[in-house]
Amino acid sequence: MPLETTGARQRLALARLTTGLAILNTLWHLPPGDALVDEWSRKEDGEDPRPGRLSAEQYEA
Repeated sequence: MPLETTGARQRLALARLTTGLAILNTLWHLPPGDALVDEWSRKEDGEDPRPGRLSAEQYEA
């Protein structure tokens, strides 16, 4: 009796599609890098900047 793999393939394809759409949705709703730089600069007035921060260009990439 041959194994039925068509159902498994369809479920895997649907899982991949759903995951991809969830990732795109998350990335679509992220704020632009400039908004984060403005927020950080307001919080950093008088404070030492934290190491390892991303620039706006790095965040956008």
